Amino acid sequence: EPALDELALVAEAGDGGPLADLASSLPQVAEAQSTMAPILPGGSAVYEISSKRRFGVLSVVSMMVNTNDAFIAINSEQLPKWRHSTRTTYALGYDAGSEGNNEDCRFVPGPACPAGSGNMRSTDDAEGYVHIHNGVHGIADLAADAYDWRNPVAKIEIKRIR
Repeated sequence: EPALDELALVAEAGDGGPLADLASSLPQVAEAQSTMAPILPGGSAVYEISSKRRFGVLSVVSMMVNTNDAFIAINSEQLPKWRHSTRTTYALGYDAGSEGNNEDCRFVPGPACPAGSGNMRSTDDAEGYVHIHNGVHGIADLAADAYDWRNPVAKIEIKRIR
């Protein structure tokens, strides 16, 4: 299906605010957070969330930089039930289908492209639906040997602390 505009904004520009606002308005969502802090390849970040008994799952969405419209996601991953227990899941890389995957720095945000090169939007050849991303192929400014990936693209550990 086509990506929601709020999801496309995450995938294209890393702006999770509107998606967090939308999620917060849903009765089945206890809390939604948005951050613009980048996590570099091989890096990690820690977030603390709160939940009540009836909210027992976690969903995560984040932009993948050096792409036109790629994002990582997990959907409704079960939270650990026991104190100090951990659940590990692996997030796949998805294509929002909202932009063409031209790999041209005029349209790609991220450290692979020169500062100020732009993050223009190109809908030419956009697929129009969300699907598993097929990676970087080196067709323009991004070198596949440096920026391509294979799924999964992120390891997410969920630890219950209370």
